[in-house]
Amino acid sequence: MDSAKRFFGIYALIAMMAFASPALAQMGQGGMGHEMMGGMGKMSQCEKKKSGAGHACRTRWKDTLTNEQRAKIDKMHLALKKTMSVLKARLELKEVELKNLALDDSPDMNAINKKIDEMMAVKTEMKKHKYAHMVEMRAALTPEQRASFDMGVLGKDSHEKGHGCCMKGMEK
Repeated sequence: MDSAKRFFGIYALIAMMAFASPALAQMGQGGMGHEMMGGMGKMSQCEKKKSGAGHACRTRWKDTLTNEQRAKIDKMHLALKKTMSVLKARLELKEVELKNLALDDSPDMNAINKKIDEMMAVKTEMKKHKYAHMVEMRAALTPEQRASFDMGVLGKDSHEKGHGCCMKGMEK
């Protein structure tokens, strides 16, 4: 009897997943393109707040990009992601090395401090790439788009905080 209940439970779970999958797929349409830039294709602040209160209904810079701008920005994002992925891997490796140094039977504080300095150098390099990317992004925008972008960088719009592109999670 127990196995019949388990079978029914598993069957019910599979059925729920089968019905939920099309709805979930429709909600998250798109792939790794501009959706990473902060929700192109998602419901905008303006759509969420039909009341028009505050600055939530202003045009966002991402919504006004030309095809040429999108192509240029996609290339910028790809270059940044490639660079950052290598730096993140280097940082993670140094983190493991640091842990091993600290867990040594007779830890060498000079080696530990040197490893911390190496990690901080990688973090500095990551931050420099991030801000160089931000400057490059601004250069590709019109003055009107730049104003919206700048508001996002300053955190005035929760959807665009950190300028809303693929830089999220790269600040470690």
